[in-house]
Amino acid sequence: MINWDSNNSYISGDLEIGGNELVDGNLTVSGSSNIINNLQVGGSLIADHNTLSNLQGGQANEYYHLIDAEHGALVDGGSADGYHTHPASGSGGGGTDTLDDVCERGAETDQAITVNASGSVFTSLLIPEDIQVEGNIDWSGGNVIYVPLDGDIQTYVNNAEDGDTLVLASGEYTITSTITINKQLNIVGQGNTGFVTFPVTPSHGTLISSSTASLTAFQIDHDNVRIAHLSIDLTGFESRGVVTNWNLQGIVLTNIDVTINCSGNPEGFKFYSSDVVMRNLTFYITSTYGVAIGVRVYNDVSTTRNAVVDCFNVTGTVKGSIGAALGFLCGNYNCVYTITLNLNSCRVVCLAGTPQDWAIYVGSTVTNNSIVNAYLCIINGSDYDVYVDGGNQLNLYGSILVNNKVFGNVTYKATLAAGTIVALTSGSVLKSLRVQNNELIGGNLEVKGNLTVDGNIINNSGIKTILLPVDSSALGDGSTGNKAAQLALWTSTDTDNPKCRHWILRFDDTIQEHAYWQFDIPSDYVSGGKLRLKFYMESDQINDEKAVGFQAALQAVTPLDNIDMLTLDLTNEGGNWASGSCTLNYANPSLKGRLCEMIIDMSSNLNSVAAGDFVEMGLRRDVVKGTAIGDVSIVTAKFEFNY
Repeated sequence: MINWDSNNSYISGDLEIGGNELVDGNLTVSGSSNIINNLQVGGSLIADHNTLSNLQGGQANEYYHLIDAEHGALVDGGSADGYHTHPASGSGGGGTDTLDDVCERGAETDQAITVNASGSVFTSLLIPEDIQVEGNIDWSGGNVIYVPLDGDIQTYVNNAEDGDTLVLASGEYTITSTITINKQLNIVGQGNTGFVTFPVTPSHGTLISSSTASLTAFQIDHDNVRIAHLSIDLTGFESRGVVTNWNLQGIVLTNIDVTINCSGNPEGFKFYSSDVVMRNLTFYITSTYGVAIGVRVYNDVSTTRNAVVDCFNVTGTVKGSIGAALGFLCGNYNCVYTITLNLNSCRVVCLAGTPQDWAIYVGSTVTNNSIVNAYLCIINGSDYDVYVDGGNQLNLYGSILVNNKVFGNVTYKATLAAGTIVALTSGSVLKSLRVQNNELIGGNLEVKGNLTVDGNIINNSGIKTILLPVDSSALGDGSTGNKAAQLALWTSTDTDNPKCRHWILRFDDTIQEHAYWQFDIPSDYVSGGKLRLKFYMESDQINDEKAVGFQAALQAVTPLDNIDMLTLDLTNEGGNWASGSCTLNYANPSLKGRLCEMIIDMSSNLNSVAAGDFVEMGLRRDVVKGTAIGDVSIVTAKFEFNY
């Protein structure tokens, strides 16, 4: 280190600094200056016109000026008719320049730069010679180092110091070995391609490419590493994009695209029990012969802490050829520490290609402490959208399951499902579906395990009912084969007043009598049809006379179709009679007046029923199969269908 005078220092020759230097007063250099590390000047730094040609970054406590001694102007050390920018990075507090500090001076073409405390670079023209400029330099932060396209990135990483920023050029860097980052660094490219759900060869920005087998583009072995604005394209056997060591913190990945197309088991991102933030990333991972994984996060016996990976706007596609293909994998292997994967506004597609194409997989060996939270995500897996092993957790917040194929214990929180949600069983292990808040299910909910509901399940599909009042029925005309049931207003026989009164349709036990209803099929009709009857016997029964039977038929007519309403007949026009029966218990309700219920399933007897159809429905007592004695009085009738 040079011993500087506490007063002003003047160097008449060349100045080259390779270490950390401190100048208490002003520093004037008349020759060339090559500064490759930190320089702190207590006063003003005054340099001749062609000096400071290799200024590298630091952290400015205030601001600094490079002064052209000949003209009294701010310059950057370039030639008289050009300029080069040397940005600094850092967050120290300090001064700024006002517009009064800068003005135009004749036809002079010298350029000027000012770097403020936040590392911003301002360019200006010359300033008047009589303006005194003073400031301090404190290069205590990291350097900004530019890596040319023909430079070896690993060499620059090795020569960098903690806090430095490596700026990659626009173009393609072809690597043949892993870039290992074992210190606190920022690696910044000039932009990524930004593909979404299909592989794209990057055509602009910074590209890291390789065809070397078993290569990882970036291996992170240190805390507080940040990589941003670049694309990775790998084709070598079993390639990996970005991998971390165990138990790291402060890893940030921003605007990165990873495309891998190879054989073996490729992985886009792989994080061992580390805290990672991923923003605006895409991946397209395909294996021509092996297992493909987009993002793998997991703990194992080497883990010493809980780990959290946060993904914001991460979009990816995976396609395997054998074994499995997984978009996001969150796993915990024999570790007591929790691993959590948070997905925010992410989209993942797992294409068909293997027996286990799962968009999200959550699992562990025995610890059941893997957790995935998906917020406003679109999840599309060819075999399963989500697959949860054991007692691990998957919470869906406002997400969309494209195929609604679910395995395991899933918590739905305002999640939209467009079809059928199926919770399956695996061997003797019972899988369950858990609902904690109000949920909207767009299709059918089929559960083959347990369904636990803490809130409400709101179905926009289910069963609807059309009430068929007995007093609005049309009766048979009394002709042979079309005898009429009796419509009556029944009054209670109790002695107390007021007595209850209700309408009944009374059917005889020996003569087949008929009643009819007419209605329109609602616009939300989907399928099915059942007639639900409530009735009571008007006579006491004995042991061998305890079966009541009814038959129902339905004829649907679509407007303007080829059916003559004037000759409509339930039998001849295709309406088939469906049967239903109710076996009466001798003790109760076999005694007269006891209310019974019967359901006649007409699903297989409907004649092309569709939404908007006009329907003629007929009901008659089955006197052949029925063995109950005496009249039957129907008090309510309802038609039920799936919507």
